[in-house]
Amino acid sequence: MTFSNPYTLRAIQWVSFAARPLHIDELKEAVAFDLDDTGWDAGKIPQADVVIGCGANLVAVDPSDQCVRFAHSSIKTYLQKNSVRLIPGYPESDKQGELQCGEFCVAYLSFSNFNLELVKPANETELVKLPDAKLLAGDALASPLVRFFWGLGASPKQSTQVQFRRIRSATIPDRSRYKFLDYAVTQWALQTKGITSTSSVWDKFQQLSLSFNDTWNFHPWVVGGRSQTSRLHGLFGWAVKEAHIPLLELALSSDRDIREICNLPLVDERLPALHVASKLGLADVVDLLLPICELNLQDEEGYTALHHAAIKGHKGIVAMLLYSGSTKIDIPSKTRVTPLWLAANHGHCDLVRVLTERQANLEAREGSSQRTPLSQAASNGHQDVVNFLVKKGANLEAKDAGGWTPLSWAVMNEHLDTIELLLERGANSACKFANKGKLLLWAAQTGHAAITSLLAANPETDLNTTDDNGPTALWWAIRNQHLEIAKILLERGANRETRDADGQTPLLWAAKNRHEALTQLLLEEGAAISAQDKHERTAVFWAVEYSHEELVKSLLDRIGDHKGMNQLLDFIALQPVPTRTDPEDLSFLDRDEGVEDKTPLLSALRKSFELLAQQYMERNTTVDQERLPRQATSMWSTADGQKTLLELLLGESEEAVKLSNLSLLEAAKKGNAHSASLLLDGGADIHTRTHYGETPLWWAARNGHAALVELLHDRGGEIESKDKFGLTPLAWAVENRHTPVVKLLVGWGANVWASDKSGQTPFSRANAKGMQSLLLRQ
Repeated sequence: MTFSNPYTLRAIQWVSFAARPLHIDELKEAVAFDLDDTGWDAGKIPQADVVIGCGANLVAVDPSDQCVRFAHSSIKTYLQKNSVRLIPGYPESDKQGELQCGEFCVAYLSFSNFNLELVKPANETELVKLPDAKLLAGDALASPLVRFFWGLGASPKQSTQVQFRRIRSATIPDRSRYKFLDYAVTQWALQTKGITSTSSVWDKFQQLSLSFNDTWNFHPWVVGGRSQTSRLHGLFGWAVKEAHIPLLELALSSDRDIREICNLPLVDERLPALHVASKLGLADVVDLLLPICELNLQDEEGYTALHHAAIKGHKGIVAMLLYSGSTKIDIPSKTRVTPLWLAANHGHCDLVRVLTERQANLEAREGSSQRTPLSQAASNGHQDVVNFLVKKGANLEAKDAGGWTPLSWAVMNEHLDTIELLLERGANSACKFANKGKLLLWAAQTGHAAITSLLAANPETDLNTTDDNGPTALWWAIRNQHLEIAKILLERGANRETRDADGQTPLLWAAKNRHEALTQLLLEEGAAISAQDKHERTAVFWAVEYSHEELVKSLLDRIGDHKGMNQLLDFIALQPVPTRTDPEDLSFLDRDEGVEDKTPLLSALRKSFELLAQQYMERNTTVDQERLPRQATSMWSTADGQKTLLELLLGESEEAVKLSNLSLLEAAKKGNAHSASLLLDGGADIHTRTHYGETPLWWAARNGHAALVELLHDRGGEIESKDKFGLTPLAWAVENRHTPVVKLLVGWGANVWASDKSGQTPFSRANAKGMQSLLLRQ
């Protein structure tokens, strides 16, 4: 690599530090001039192969876009580490390299070729009339600035001097001729953020910054009008947003002018300069603005610069604003939030600490929600902020507009560490959600095991608490089948015999929900297997009712074994036989208060036994002592067609059992054709009736069980049977719009003119429902 060639260092510098890859034509121009050149000399432009060749294979032209890049991505890093040894004069840092690129851009734009001659001498100024700044700011800084910036503002009240210079050129530079011009125009300002007055192009930089051309624009900032003040405002705003300190200092040097505009919203922004700098965390910019900007100025949202710094977590900016001496710490915004509230909301603990040290109000509330900083921090799970605020004395039980406390919000949003911290600090675990009840109940009901564990572990938590005498947390866990939560509560000592309004214990609910694991858990924890609800139903009753074979086995195993069940059946069979003439002999079904049945199965069979016995009494039939208990048992098991469960309850070693007529009626109601077939095979009477005259076929037709209607008809069921009101199966099928059943009955010749006690016939009912066409076959 030959460094006597002036193109070598420049080419490598541009490839290293240009803001974007340069096209080969741009690079050829970029290496062809010096900083002290005053005009463009096209004769200095080297050939492309010369530029690439001087790079000793370090750089290459990318054939995809003709841009020049390093041959490998690691070359720049290698050069920076070994620049002193390899390339004399190579920049030691990116900042230095970028500045050198920016200086070349300034020198290039200052060439006489681009007609940047001044119309007036440098010391000549232009007098500009400025209106009162208050008229410009308007209401909350939201008033348009167009009238002012276009010279149509209010009547002038003072004059100031602005050192902007106007340049006039006859034509726009030919960009096809000057290949480097686009890069220079777009990057000169961005790459001169580190320029100082010692730079060889400082004067050119100032001239370029404070001049404007009526023909073409070489500034990156936007101006809001054509006045001198508009141009200053545009430069000032861009310098603030880009943290371009040299440009900002140039703007601030016009003291009188800048004080008139420093508190106005920046161009293309809705915020003043200090607000923007505070929001972006630009400490150097804030430091320059503090002496001239209004520190407590509120924007259209009511935010001050301190609000914006607090939102973004800029600790240094917050400190600068506070230590300025005149910043007010608790100015509320339009939504009544303070800087402390915002810092807590966003989890900026360092800022919360700084603001608290300056006596910020710990209990400041947001306008609509009325949440405090502590509530907001807890809601968002900012544990360190919560810890600090609590230590500083923030109210742990402060309720917002909805009645929620900080702990309520932490629970609702599942912030476990925050929940644990608040409980350790003494937060009331019995507090409520405004519309969701107590915290423990909500956690158990919705299945939040970790939250339940934290709340249950707190010694102040009442594990058996209820909302308005309703269910407990354990009851909810069982009700909603949350096994893990049930374990947690039982281990902590929750009452396993708690009852709901219907008298149902957790064990009853577990059995009712057919949840074997929960049932086993409760039994292992000592839950009373004999517990009954208000309707005297036990866990075994529900297991039988819902035909859960495994659960029945499990409960029977807890009773003893299947032998114990047979002993129970024998016990029932040995009771006095009830007849029509001695109904008081049913007294064995009545129990004294506090006296439990000998086994839970008796409670499970109790209701079915009573119904069956009542049927026999009404029909003046002697009860078969051997069949009664088994018939009572089968009444529930056959309702859902569970043959296996039926066999379990009756005992596989028993003789064939003549199942009860009542069981057949139950099967007909529910449409269980398989169970009905079993019952008929076992000797059940297909013509059996309830005391209302309802037969099995009558029930099947009324409820629309077409397959069962067909089965019962084939087994000899009567299609013209009437209930006590005179309605036939066909009448009920029509009334309930069971079209398939209607078609079957009509096809078998059912009487469509059979009159009931109200005088209506199946046909009249069909006519009223628009179904008469189905009955016209007769």
